[in-house]
Amino acid sequence: MLTAVLMFCVLILLIEFISYESYILLQETEKKPINEANTAQDRLQNALSYRRSTAQKLGFIVEHCGVSDNFHNVVNEVLQSDKYLQFHAIFFCKLA
Repeated sequence: MLTAVLMFCVLILLIEFISYESYILLQETEKKPINEANTAQDRLQNALSYRRSTAQKLGFIVEHCGVSDNFHNVVNEVLQSDKYLQFHAIFFCKLA
């Protein structure tokens, strides 16, 4: 009889442990997409901030210096200095 009670207690503890571990795993799985979405949002926010800053730099150059013959070279240098805008710099220079 004592053996049966001990076996029952061990089985209950084992079942509780497995249930708790699966609950923790489920919680982590549910949080992963939220964390990935927040990370993507932060990267997008940073990229937009850099782009706005670069646009302000270019606007300042145009406003205070005007558009000169080498404006495309200046724009190219400003855009290439921004790691987030290198693709746009290549695209812009091909259009010019």
